Amino acid sequence: MLHSVAFVTECTLIISLRRLNKPIHKILKEDNYWIIWPFILLVPLVHLILMYMPVTQIVLIQAMGINLEVIRLTWIDWIIVLALGWFPILLLESYKIWLRKQGRFI
Repeated sequence: MLHSVAFVTECTLIISLRRLNKPIHKILKEDNYWIIWPFILLVPLVHLILMYMPVTQIVLIQAMGINLEVIRLTWIDWIIVLALGWFPILLLESYKIWLRKQGRFI
């Protein structure tokens, strides 16, 4: 489950770290952001495919010898993942607000 927390957090932190001088909701509205979306969405999509389609894990093991041992999460697990995954993002966004109030970013 911690693996899933890391995926949720990292994919969201990529968006938030893109511009330290702007809040995440303004970053999402930028015009050139469409270029980055496929890359940001690809990682969680592959993770979900590996998690909920066991055939992909079997193919990886047989074809390439890669055994990731990804397990399916229940809805309770997903609630925990999302709650823990958003915590670092909230901390970063709070830090960015503090920096703007200090006048370090305009």
